[in-house]
Amino acid sequence: MSWAGTQRSTEPPPATGALPPLATGDAPFGDLLLAWLQGGAPAPHVRLSARSGDAQTDTLVDALAPGLVALLERLTDRQREVARLLLVDGVRRAQIAETLGVSRPTVSVMVDRARIVELRPLAAALDQLFAAGVVMSLLGQESAAAPDPA
Repeated sequence: MSWAGTQRSTEPPPATGALPPLATGDAPFGDLLLAWLQGGAPAPHVRLSARSGDAQTDTLVDALAPGLVALLERLTDRQREVARLLLVDGVRRAQIAETLGVSRPTVSVMVDRARIVELRPLAAALDQLFAAGVVMSLLGQESAAAPDPA
């Protein structure tokens, strides 16, 4: 059975648009990945922006975040289901194949074509970059608020 012709879902994603300022321990991109895999497909051409408070970091995040959104936008409903089982639920490919009633190589082809394994590390890297930007912003605010020792 081929899933190449499967249509993308038209449901809106649970989280889109600008993210509020976050603390260092937050993981906005990992949370976004989980929300989209669990709650529905992203709407076409979603623009995601997050502000750490550090201008250089925000520029990098603005350049890289569309890659995560683009990977998510391309997922069909079936690929999203496989991604959820693999990345969120931790199910092995052989078990996914059994659950879906397809062969294991079919699952591997779906995973490879949809670039599913790249989703988690990209979201994690964006979260790490974002957290570093929050720290840089906080350090910059503290040094700006500190009295000049001279």
